[in-house]
Amino acid sequence: MKGKGWILGGLLLCGLLFACQSDPAVDGSGAKEAALATAVPRETPTATAAPSPVPAAKTEDASSPRSEAPETSHPTPAQISTSAPITVERLDGGEFDSYFDDAIFVGDSVTKCLSNYVQKTRSKNKSFMGKARFLGTVSMTLWQASRNEPAFDYRGKKIPLTQGLQQTEAKKAFILLGGNDVWRRDWAEVEGLYVDLIQLIRRECPDVQIILQGILPVSENYCRNHSLTIEHWNDFNQVLERVCAEQGVAYYYFGQQLMDENGYLDPALAEGDVHPSDAGDAVWVRALRAYAARQMYPDALVLYPPTEDGDGR
Repeated sequence: MKGKGWILGGLLLCGLLFACQSDPAVDGSGAKEAALATAVPRETPTATAAPSPVPAAKTEDASSPRSEAPETSHPTPAQISTSAPITVERLDGGEFDSYFDDAIFVGDSVTKCLSNYVQKTRSKNKSFMGKARFLGTVSMTLWQASRNEPAFDYRGKKIPLTQGLQQTEAKKAFILLGGNDVWRRDWAEVEGLYVDLIQLIRRECPDVQIILQGILPVSENYCRNHSLTIEHWNDFNQVLERVCAEQGVAYYYFGQQLMDENGYLDPALAEGDVHPSDAGDAVWVRALRAYAARQMYPDALVLYPPTEDGDGR
């Protein structure tokens, strides 16, 4: 019996040792956690690593929210021109000559002189004054133009004013007429002729913008020989300016820039008693370019002429 007792005791002791080795609660190596891991799946942790850098040139996805920061705008060349002051150098460089691409200059021998000057300059600079064209005839009167008589020289023929505007497909007409009508000294008649001229163009050429230019000064010698004074020329322009205001037509005058200290045509800018010289025509072109710049960029600062006298507005 004693031998059997030792055998039973040995078996009980082995069982206890085996149970202790298989119980996770007493396993110092963390076997309990390993066993739980096989029974309950772990929650995937949130990634904390920094995202891969986005290439600088990557295009923004249209579906992604836009940044609250304002976009940086880059000025276009036109905006740069508008913001920068318009200087004499820019005018003389022809920067605004495209304004005259659809323009025609209508007048008498004074306009014809301007045409000759432009054509001569274009032999060296084809883009001078854009594509401006001219319809000038010696001794042309306001009366002839307003009656639409076939008196304008065009390609070897005599044509009426409205036909000239139509054939050249002009959209702007710079008209300088009246120097051969001052002798009338009948300002009511002059006013009526200009109204007739404006209505004629509006009726026959409704798409043409009309810009009436004040007549230019003449020499003291011319006034004396024709029993006139420079005041007659100034009075004429006042009538013209009033007509433009009443008819809603642009009025443009730069004649002060051609005057001497007494208000007559400056001999240094003249060829004879009536016509500007090449130097005078250069002043005219510069003034026209300043006018164009103001039309193209109304908010720009035009630094020409340097004073308010004769600013061509």
